[in-house]
Amino acid sequence: MVVSSHRARGRVLMTIFPAAENMVIKTLPLARWEETTIQGFTTDPIVLRGYYSQTYRPGHHNFSEDFLFEPELEPGLPSSIRRELRAADIRLIHLIHNQYSESQVLTYGFDPQELVLWSLY
Repeated sequence: MVVSSHRARGRVLMTIFPAAENMVIKTLPLARWEETTIQGFTTDPIVLRGYYSQTYRPGHHNFSEDFLFEPELEPGLPSSIRRELRAADIRLIHLIHNQYSESQVLTYGFDPQELVLWSLY
């Protein structure tokens, strides 16, 4: 299992996923999600286990990683957390990790125009 924990601006994001096995490649892909816990955006931690609520993109040799979380797509997410995220205008939580610099956490709201800004991938 890979446990990846990141702190940025008073927020903690921890992802757990199994490492790809029996592979001889330099950039390891995500085999499957186990769980992501996000603290600092809502009163209670946000726990994601669903396939569609979590996205991962490894960079070259895993020196960088992008994690994109969309809690609205998580089955069984408590309505209290949904309300808090909507009140704070948080639809997406984007963690940018680079081995050589500090992690960044960005959020994107529910305005569709805002989402165009990061669609460069």
